Amino acid sequence: MANVTISLPDDIVREARHLAVDRGESLSKFVSRLVEEQVGRVHERSAARERQRRMMAEGFHSNDALEDFAEPSDARDRARERLRQMMAPGLELGMPDKVTWTRDELYER
Repeated sequence: MANVTISLPDDIVREARHLAVDRGESLSKFVSRLVEEQVGRVHERSAARERQRRMMAEGFHSNDALEDFAEPSDARDRARERLRQMMAPGLELGMPDKVTWTRDELYER
């Protein structure tokens, strides 16, 4: 793996550090993952354009070509998994562990 030096504005670095910490990653890992995802998207778009070009050349008759479009995206799957991991612990809503009120008490009329 190659080491790369980049220059970024201080405020961007500060925000990126916070985002990395929120995800439990180092800044280096965070930036590396972002670059990998972006490169992956470019490759996916390029492959989709090539499939589209092929389908147009073939007259869009091949069922195999349609199935190519239905294949799941690795980047989308990774994003979905990250979202599941972030949601797993739930959100702290400031509620006590045990609710001590009833619905009727809240909506007394």
